[in-house]
Amino acid sequence: MGKSVLRCAVALALAAGAAGAGYQYAGEWPTATWCEGLDINAVNGDVYVLVVYDVTYFTPDGSLLGSWDSGMPLCMPYAVACSPAGNVYVSNVCPVDLDYIRYFTPAGSFLGQFVHTSWREVYGMDFAADGTLYATDEINEMVWHCAPVGKLLDGWEGDFLAPKGVAVAPNGAVYVADTGNNTMKYYTARGAYLGSWGGYGTGDGQFIQPWAVAVAADGTVFVVDRNNNRIQYFTSGGSFLGKFGSPGAGPGQLDRPTDVAVSLSGNRVYVSDTNNFRIQYFDATNVNVQPASLGKIRALFR
Repeated sequence: MGKSVLRCAVALALAAGAAGAGYQYAGEWPTATWCEGLDINAVNGDVYVLVVYDVTYFTPDGSLLGSWDSGMPLCMPYAVACSPAGNVYVSNVCPVDLDYIRYFTPAGSFLGQFVHTSWREVYGMDFAADGTLYATDEINEMVWHCAPVGKLLDGWEGDFLAPKGVAVAPNGAVYVADTGNNTMKYYTARGAYLGSWGGYGTGDGQFIQPWAVAVAADGTVFVVDRNNNRIQYFTSGGSFLGKFGSPGAGPGQLDRPTDVAVSLSGNRVYVSDTNNFRIQYFDATNVNVQPASLGKIRALFR
């Protein structure tokens, strides 16, 4: 057997085992008051969190690094997203004005802002690998796509009802939490419909207000199932893989979580546990990786 074929087989076996991984509570840190938006900076690995009007950032284990006031007068920041270049973008929802997106260096120095007259309540944001930004518009019930300095590229409707979270997969697919319809939907980078899953309920794959979404490097889709107080995760096509979290204030329990982010390695998932005033993180157990891998590899040599 050639080395390249063996390497490919080993990689496939490891991936097959990893699909059976679960997630367990690994730690937390307090945020003093309620926290909402959450993202991981791909450049430095730090965790950025919206705590009321401030962007606060931490090491991956929760040591405070700094914070800054991200807002504008009479505006409430809703979402934070880190660009591939490492800059930090914050959406500001302004009830008496237009909605602005402001952006900063990783340490909080102001770089600029932009706004479009058609935007109303930009609730979720995420970046594609090419540096372009996708944002959900809760009031107009659309997804907008723009350049990192604000030039509007396109946008689409999707029969949404108060959509909130959005995330872009490594392959460019765009996942949208269609909150009011209790459904997850996904599209091509230009808005062509690819599929959906969900529906109202408490069963596996059902939601009561899916609020936010994050996609890991391997394509696993993590969804904040807010009113069920849990995180569910799925294959890229929406097949149920697992869940974690339950109602409450203890370790691993959640009270109306708002956002989710996945570490660069994919082995740790962070959750804004909003009403418990904390960030919790859950680590992959990978309990099935070794048996699945060894079994498949041994079979190649029989």
